[in-house]
Amino acid sequence: MKLYSYRKLIVVLIALSLCAASPAQTAGKKRQQSPRVRYPNVKLGRGLKTRGGGTEKLSAELRILNDQFATTRGSAEPDPLAFSNQELQSVFAIAPNDPNPLVAVAIKSAPALTAKELRGNGAKIYLHQGDTFYADIPVSSLDTLARTKSILTIGAVKAASVPPSPSESAPPARRPVTLRQRGIMSIVTPPPAKESANAAKSELTGKGVIVGVVDTGIDWRHPDFIRPDGSSRILYLWDMYDNSYQTSGGKIGNPGPTLEAGGDVLPGTVYTNAQIDAALGGTGTVNSMDYFGHGTAVAGTAAGNGRATANGLPAGTYTGVAPEADLIIVKASNCGGFASIAHLGTFWIAQAAKNLGRPVVINHSYGGHYSAHDGQEEQEQFFNSIVGPGKPGVAATVSAGNEGRYSLHAGGRFGPRRAGQADVGGTSIKLSVTANQAIPEVKLIGTFSTDDEWGLGIVGSGKFMADENGKSQVVYVYKIDGVVKVGFEEGATEPKDLPAFAQAVLNASVISTRAGGHDQVVVPLPPDNYWVWGLGITEKVRNGRFDLYLPYFNYSNFTYGADKDLMVGSPGNASNVITVAAYDFQDQWTNQNGSQTAYNLALSSISDYSSPGGRRPDGVFKPDIAAPATYTISSLSKGAVATPLICSDGNLASGLGEKSVTRDSYHIAWSGTSAASPFAAGVIALMLQKNPTLDSKQIRDILVQTAIKGDKYVGAVPNPAWGYGKINPAAAIAKTPLPK
Repeated sequence: MKLYSYRKLIVVLIALSLCAASPAQTAGKKRQQSPRVRYPNVKLGRGLKTRGGGTEKLSAELRILNDQFATTRGSAEPDPLAFSNQELQSVFAIAPNDPNPLVAVAIKSAPALTAKELRGNGAKIYLHQGDTFYADIPVSSLDTLARTKSILTIGAVKAASVPPSPSESAPPARRPVTLRQRGIMSIVTPPPAKESANAAKSELTGKGVIVGVVDTGIDWRHPDFIRPDGSSRILYLWDMYDNSYQTSGGKIGNPGPTLEAGGDVLPGTVYTNAQIDAALGGTGTVNSMDYFGHGTAVAGTAAGNGRATANGLPAGTYTGVAPEADLIIVKASNCGGFASIAHLGTFWIAQAAKNLGRPVVINHSYGGHYSAHDGQEEQEQFFNSIVGPGKPGVAATVSAGNEGRYSLHAGGRFGPRRAGQADVGGTSIKLSVTANQAIPEVKLIGTFSTDDEWGLGIVGSGKFMADENGKSQVVYVYKIDGVVKVGFEEGATEPKDLPAFAQAVLNASVISTRAGGHDQVVVPLPPDNYWVWGLGITEKVRNGRFDLYLPYFNYSNFTYGADKDLMVGSPGNASNVITVAAYDFQDQWTNQNGSQTAYNLALSSISDYSSPGGRRPDGVFKPDIAAPATYTISSLSKGAVATPLICSDGNLASGLGEKSVTRDSYHIAWSGTSAASPFAAGVIALMLQKNPTLDSKQIRDILVQTAIKGDKYVGAVPNPAWGYGKINPAAAIAKTPLPK
């Protein structure tokens, strides 16, 4: 038989096998092949049963939250998208069992809206910028405010958390843990090395520059943050969780800050430099402490002076990148989970630095994945209003995230539904949801181009959307004629769970009104294995790109078709911040037992946990740069090793980091993009010392232009792992122009 005959036979056999494999037949053990593309009966598709009002003004997560806390829902069926206690805490920083919680929001309004009107509905207004109010509002007021004509949109400013430790294989989301378990107590300011800031051989030390840190606080007693004369380098410390000022009747510290005239007072206690000095001298009281250790290590990486020493280790062995910079600290997290108003700490630091007439770089070693990863999150837009072109003397760094080992993102393309189009069904993707008590049904976030009439097909291998015979049916979420609907295949029996599922999905669907924007759907998925795929629902497909995210990646993952790109956590997708990836640069040190701790690392290679990014639809590429992280040595908070541990699940710290704590017991080795980001912040502090007038775009351009690229590790740039390359402190400082 001729060769072309064999090929023809093979093609026929493949075609027959594909035609024979319907979504229902591929359930269970046979579901190793992707399901054949079919279409919903658009005439039977379910639209949203509205309850009236203006809930379309609410962001998707606020619509879910509004329904969840409403006293009457208009339906006796439970909402499959309702947030679990863990989700309430991780997405909104809402404590479990709070019957009428506050939620942080950004309210975009017409000029007619007044602060008085918002406060009449229980709002606490902290800042009014342009057409946007940043406030805390009662969840019970969401529906009322959404009906207000002068309110255009209400978006959630979502909470975040410390990135999972690179040493964890399956990190629980935002539960209190010991540092020993988290492994976060391992930040090390790099020793002299070619990638280190010390290689700059510069006399720049950060003097006159402020390093701001929004994190878990700081060990203000640590010698690394004290000048040789005994005074503190911390200019201000705002602890959002410390109510000492209130409980002491004003005798300890100062009230929480007010960001503008007439604004509401923010929670917590503020300590000034003089009050910290008094506490160091034994004549005053500062009750703030970093019990998690993350913030202390971040501050030490960027700006520790290395004065802490013991056991014969010379002082200055472990210095930060900018050892003479001053510090402004915001404690916006107690035990790894950040307050929903953490972003206001960034504004407060920038405001304080401006009032002092000093340049500032503000670090954020936190993030989250309940996001479309497109830079449009409320917190990201807020950051863009603080730093960017034309805003001299202020910059912000953000960690890219430590989720590189996870499979939380998938996506693909589909073509229009027309004759001859072979890719109408797009890319088939398999995912798995693991049974767990914390989050009974995970949320799949899907984004599609608003220019398309798109569809998302979903079929489970078990009882998901089963018909009356227990047979799993294909369910579709799709947009046609500008309306999102939920439907099923023509000729199939409607799944018994479809009505509640459809109502939940449609209630959380958002159609973009922004040119070049994206539509978003949120789909609840109970434990099961699934095939999902994008498809062109009609011939109206101009783009065809779709992206899917599993924000709770420790309970779910894409098992086939995962993409290792566009995984930078938010707020690291903000266009105007400098987002930092991590690479390996140090593999051994002397630990507190006097012996060596060593790792078999490929030095100068990207850290395998570093979250990869890529080019967004709007053309912005993240991350921007990669910096040394594995392993860095930085300041160890004594509060994190206290007994009993505040941030503990019952384990004591007796064995805390014996291999990570250094010989002097004042420092510790750590890794993660949480360490890379403050390293970059320290380099930026040196650049700002040389030229305090630089804005964040100019700083980024210099870092990108001088980055190490093209070597055997970095390769061609930009790329998802490295961004535009490996930070080169010496070259960046040399290229920084003097002020005019």
